[in-house]
Amino acid sequence: MVKVKRSRFVFLVLSLFLVLCVGVPGVIAVPLPSDEGSSGTIGIQSTLYLASGSSYITNNYDGTVSVLGKSEAVQIVDQIWVKVYLQRWNGAQWVDVTSGLRKDAYNTYYVSKGAVYSVPGGYYYRTRSEHQVIHNGIYDPSPPAVSYSGYIWVP
Repeated sequence: MVKVKRSRFVFLVLSLFLVLCVGVPGVIAVPLPSDEGSSGTIGIQSTLYLASGSSYITNNYDGTVSVLGKSEAVQIVDQIWVKVYLQRWNGAQWVDVTSGLRKDAYNTYYVSKGAVYSVPGGYYYRTRSEHQVIHNGIYDPSPPAVSYSGYIWVP
């Protein structure tokens, strides 16, 4: 009885080892994205007018994702804008899958832009946004600040 249990245990351990070493047929291991820029909000270092910029992404679980970018100034400014991109992880780097949607607002301190995209499953996605204020002829910051959302998996 003890010999049978021991041989079953050895068989299970060897089987598990074989599966882990060889892998499962049909499954490709894609390197995970790095956590670079996964906070969703940029920390503005030194600007005159731009207070913050944020990027967000949500899986809608229906083959679509919602993206959103926000820019906020410290006061009412002549112009403030945000440009939002959807990015996909290709196993090595983040690649833009949209050309970017820009929204400009005038004589205000806040602007946001959102969209819903149909996406193929089996990839990681995130949002990249650019942020800038134009006030009294000053482009702040220059070049525009960039924020990233955290990444999500779309099965």
